[in-house]
Amino acid sequence: MKNDALHRLVVDHLNTQPVSGSVAARLRQARLAALARHAHHRAQPAPMQETLSRWWITHTSAARRGAWAMAVATVLSVSYMGWMEWAMPSEADVDIALLTSDLPVEAYLHPTFTTDL
Repeated sequence: MKNDALHRLVVDHLNTQPVSGSVAARLRQARLAALARHAHHRAQPAPMQETLSRWWITHTSAARRGAWAMAVATVLSVSYMGWMEWAMPSEADVDIALLTSDLPVEAYLHPTFTTDL
């Protein structure tokens, strides 16, 4: 915003003083040459641009595939660990099942009872 106001002030100041015809012609030629150089510079792609874009596409797609593979492996691992934790009875569950079962006391006293578990 401030730059626009400054530019207007500079242009207004320069427009108040008349410029000779030869100076105006030289300024016009310099401006046209600068615009041509700028247009030519913008038209040419950077020499590394194609190589970098090809590298970027290759590596980002590989990284994306790797990230998805890692996410799937993580989900499967966490799911398996949760299932194992849920499916495996704890010692308290085993004790409760043994103490509330209908087995006679002789079954607990049998010498091979612990190996049969």
